[in-house]
Amino acid sequence: MGGRASYACVDGVATITLEDTAARNAIDLGMAGQLAEGIARAGREARVLVIRGAGDFFCSGANVLTVMPSGSHDAPDPGAFMAEHFDPIVSGIRDLPIPVVTLLNGPAVGIGASIALMGDIILAVDTAFIRLAFRGIGLAADGGATYILPRMLSRVRAMELLVLGRKLEASKALDWGLINEVWSADELESGLAAILDDITTGPASLGIVRRGVWDGLDKDWDAQLAAEAQMQGEAVRTEDFAEGVRAFREKRSPKFKGR
Repeated sequence: MGGRASYACVDGVATITLEDTAARNAIDLGMAGQLAEGIARAGREARVLVIRGAGDFFCSGANVLTVMPSGSHDAPDPGAFMAEHFDPIVSGIRDLPIPVVTLLNGPAVGIGASIALMGDIILAVDTAFIRLAFRGIGLAADGGATYILPRMLSRVRAMELLVLGRKLEASKALDWGLINEVWSADELESGLAAILDDITTGPASLGIVRRGVWDGLDKDWDAQLAAEAQMQGEAVRTEDFAEGVRAFREKRSPKFKGR
């Protein structure tokens, strides 16, 4: 019996939980499809998406025994396989109109690390670590890792993780600026709740800003300034901007609705 990526949405917070504790939440093909579907659904009905794992692991990577049970040589077209099953996950995260929080309740390995690093806000328990472990089974990195890591860190730090496959403890990842917060297990849920409250009480422009930052990774200066002008035009047409101006004039805190 395979794992699943369960979905729930409460008070504007969509949560996808990777659930296969026996396999340390390794992603099989069924879970990959559910994860991609949940990401798309969150974009339609939530104000923020949280991706986390069940138990004490975030995700141990692809479930190689079920994804490629007879070995990689039997895959007719690995590129097409990735495009069908795993690329929709990371591309779906990138293209969401809402902020994404990845919660490393435990280790994130392989494609699990790639997914974790796609978060706009990346949070971790102090026992978590990140490991791009593809080299351990003779594979190249995927899930956008070769794109996102050099942009988050530097070329040499990215090579350290991708070529050497070293484990990066949560505390060191925090020092490197790769994640936002590290908490003890007792602090994890309350810390997450505070951040989610900040996002769900924020204006619709948060999603606009998110898109601008992601798109800006591939734009030059002039193109990004033009994009910001367009984004600001979108923001001033939202109900939340009107509420923000009213609140400023009335000297009170704004009550944003995310639209």
